[in-house]
Amino acid sequence: MFILPEDAQRIADELKGITGRDVNFIDKDGMIIASTNAARIGQIHEGARRLIRDALPSVTIYDRDNVAGAQQGINLPVRVGGETVGVIGMTGAPEELAALGGAVQKMTELLVRRLQKQEQELEAGRARSIFYESWIFSDGADLGKLEARSALLDIDMQRPRAVAVAEFTPARETAEQLPEMRVAQAAEQMNRLLGAQAQNFCFRTQRRVVAILDCTGGDGARAAISRALKSVGDFYGVSYRCGLSAPCAAPEELPRKYSEAELAFAAARGRAESTVCVYDDLSADFILQYIPDDAVRRLEERLLGACTAAERAEVMAAVRMYFRYEGDAARAARELYVHKNTVYHRIRRVQELTGYSLQRPSEAVLLYVLAQRSK
Repeated sequence: MFILPEDAQRIADELKGITGRDVNFIDKDGMIIASTNAARIGQIHEGARRLIRDALPSVTIYDRDNVAGAQQGINLPVRVGGETVGVIGMTGAPEELAALGGAVQKMTELLVRRLQKQEQELEAGRARSIFYESWIFSDGADLGKLEARSALLDIDMQRPRAVAVAEFTPARETAEQLPEMRVAQAAEQMNRLLGAQAQNFCFRTQRRVVAILDCTGGDGARAAISRALKSVGDFYGVSYRCGLSAPCAAPEELPRKYSEAELAFAAARGRAESTVCVYDDLSADFILQYIPDDAVRRLEERLLGACTAAERAEVMAAVRMYFRYEGDAARAARELYVHKNTVYHRIRRVQELTGYSLQRPSEAVLLYVLAQRSK
């Protein structure tokens, strides 16, 4: 196990706060990598080198010993998982330190094990983040490789999952977005709130949080993400907007669910603060806004290219009438104060002028898109 100097320094500082003695943390090569006496950092401690080389239970140094790089004090091995990962040393009269030695050694080993656990959790989190990002942005051909990796990470890809995309906004009107570091902290907090098991996971992408939510439990994805977002929002004093997809039925659907979540997120951004917008609740009219203008222009040329301006207006009026009354000619005639045959005539004229029939669903949807986007 490799101990970072900054981690070793935190351990040395904590131990000095408890013992009141200068503390050194020495690596496996005998170098002092952290110390409460900054002048000693970087020195080679010959006593610690001997302790590691000869697997000694301790090394006590007296002033009369004249050991290179060492001062009077005691030095004890730090063992984790059967491995000596370094040496902890305290400066002072050995007879005064003898009673502290065992306790300091145990405290150091506990602190190192805590660091080791934190590092393992970070590594597991990074691995899951990479996995879920690869899954969301996969093209289908990668699913075989992902399934092999999923077993190592204890991720069941067959479970139904929903995707959420969220953004936090500071309460201050002058700040439009949270800094990326704060967004990363929010993602970690949401992981804890959601149970951060392999089947639920949150990660940061730029200034947004993406959540993958297991939908097999009794609690709905909307309720779970709403609680987590509210908790984080209250903690940081920020508002949030979130888009939530429908659950996927198969692993290959998850990338499409991310697209659904993005679309629902776009809808949430236009609503009141602190809201969760669910894809299944979106109207067709909202989704139509995301059809590119160029595609609408091509559709208009295809359907109305041969029509005069008057005929175009006639077609659009008839299409809007048809959908306003949901295809019910009798209702349209009654509310428009015209004969039912007049309504049927207007519907037939659409097909005569465009070649597309309102009574064929695959053609009616194109007419609806054009009518709604050409307002």
